[in-house]
Amino acid sequence: MAHSVRLLSRLTLEVLMKCAGGDFNKVKILETGFSDPLALIAEKQIDMAWIFYGWQGFQAKQQGVALNVVMMKDYFDCIPDYYTPVVIASEDTIAKKPEVVRAFMKALSRGYDFAIKNPDEAAKILVTAVPELRC
Repeated sequence: MAHSVRLLSRLTLEVLMKCAGGDFNKVKILETGFSDPLALIAEKQIDMAWIFYGWQGFQAKQQGVALNVVMMKDYFDCIPDYYTPVVIASEDTIAKKPEVVRAFMKALSRGYDFAIKNPDEAAKILVTAVPELRC
């Protein structure tokens, strides 16, 4: 799974750079695991990162990390639109545990609905559950 995600990200970045007039062959890709890309950028350990702007873009503003952002939405003429984050289940899980998949999707939907209606409270719940996200 991780390999296919990396390959898809690499291919998308390659197409995006070509569309924007860049040379993908000049890019050196580093596997950083689950490191915080904002910290790596701020410490000048990396020059660019693929981030989820809806979270890390705002986090960068709060932390005072300057970003020069290329928004993928500006290049939908050459790369497909897609939604993030993505929820993935194996065909085996869907076939053998449909009740678990339905319950998960129902809970996920309820969570998104709650966050939309109560953003401040949802943020507090998230930071309580994952305190390292606190700015």
